[in-house]
Amino acid sequence: MKSKLPKSKSACSISHIIFMVILSISLLFSKQASYCQTNNQTKSQHAQVIVIGAGIAGLTTALILSKKGVDVLLLEKNLQVGGRLNSVTVGGIPCNMGAQWIVTGLQPVIDPYIERLQLQHLKNISVVWNDKLIMPGTGNYLSQLPISKEAQNDMISSIVKMANDHKKLFKGNGRDWVFDLQAEDSLWIKLEKQTIADYLSAYHPDVIKFWDARVGGGFGGNANNISALVLVAWYGGDPNIPMAIVKGGNQLLAEEMLKDCKNAGMKLVLGADVTEVKQKGTQVMIICRDGREYASEYVVVAVPSFAAKEIVKELSAEKSEALESVKYNPLAEVGMHLKNFPSGEELSALMFIGGDVAAILNQTGDIAGNPKVGTVICVTINKKEIMDLPDKELVALIAKELKKVSPNFDPGKDVIEYSVKRWKIGEVHVTPNYLSKYRKLLREPSGRIYFAGDYVSDFPTWGGAVWSGSKAASELLSKPGK
Repeated sequence: MKSKLPKSKSACSISHIIFMVILSISLLFSKQASYCQTNNQTKSQHAQVIVIGAGIAGLTTALILSKKGVDVLLLEKNLQVGGRLNSVTVGGIPCNMGAQWIVTGLQPVIDPYIERLQLQHLKNISVVWNDKLIMPGTGNYLSQLPISKEAQNDMISSIVKMANDHKKLFKGNGRDWVFDLQAEDSLWIKLEKQTIADYLSAYHPDVIKFWDARVGGGFGGNANNISALVLVAWYGGDPNIPMAIVKGGNQLLAEEMLKDCKNAGMKLVLGADVTEVKQKGTQVMIICRDGREYASEYVVVAVPSFAAKEIVKELSAEKSEALESVKYNPLAEVGMHLKNFPSGEELSALMFIGGDVAAILNQTGDIAGNPKVGTVICVTINKKEIMDLPDKELVALIAKELKKVSPNFDPGKDVIEYSVKRWKIGEVHVTPNYLSKYRKLLREPSGRIYFAGDYVSDFPTWGGAVWSGSKAASELLSKPGK
């Protein structure tokens, strides 16, 4: 009997434990189900306008509408806002791994933020041409390039031609935005239908080589497949475009915009992976991957074109074709913390011609104020065969290129830390005939669904995304009752 008593107690104890476990699990599931139901009810919201995508276009749209008293809900797939205004810390220094610079004086919506933030201005771009470093302060800049006298003369002629055409595009139209010119402009049409190689065909091949690197590094593609309108519009004006980076990272620009959006009453939901946008009568319904649903009077889709085509249902064949036509150039950004590499204004921006590196930006300057920290730079790669290398091989290849800038730099020992960010969706690749054929269709709303993004604005930079967000907001504010 004595031997059975412990077994009985044990059996009773086990039964009790099993019962309590089952009860606890039951209660847990009950609470979880109750929580999920309540959570879904809380997040199933209605707003006057829902903006999908919290990149620079979506933030601009939300900011303008919210400040006008419109009830706005902003949905973002990721867990942070900003899109390609992406910054990480490398070597203790904020390093931009997306949009590489801020251009001042382009957009009235953005300029107040640029004035509010601390900036590190980028000086004239230095060049590494076939392994030779040419600094902008060394006398006649063009005469320092390792090219023939004929090529130098043609280089000057090409710059004069671009400047003259740039003035003609602006002349008498009262516009500040070249890419927003009406297609009735004969010069606009001519430039838009040409490639850069066609536009520069009368000049020495080294001229094309120079501008191929300059435009390709920022806009993807090459002189044989980028519209000449990009070249003239961007580089035909002031050659010293006031570029800068934000101290603390360019992502601070997006975060400052978000603060003002929230102060104006805008609501934000992060982690909202939208899978369907569909108009139903006077409402637009939005469904997320996790089942959450939202409804609004109007929606602004501020995501890349292919994503917009995927989530927006019942698009016309013409609108689908236009969205399908948009091409993005992939690129990689590589942030690197280095020893024995120069840091200073003269190397705040550097372009490589004839190498595997497109451009580097000095991310330190006077941010660190401590030479012992070393130098933090970001390197842009836009050659696909290079971009697809494993991280370690990619960094080793870049390090070899950097030795051309600093002979004291040891590629095998002087890379302290690095971070690699690959963007399948870089900037819009503006090919000939793309704007004239699709610009109107890309801008048109689909019922109560509007579209914003650099592909809508025709201007393939973050500034164009701001422009498109402003345009979408203005059109919605013109609606009755807004």
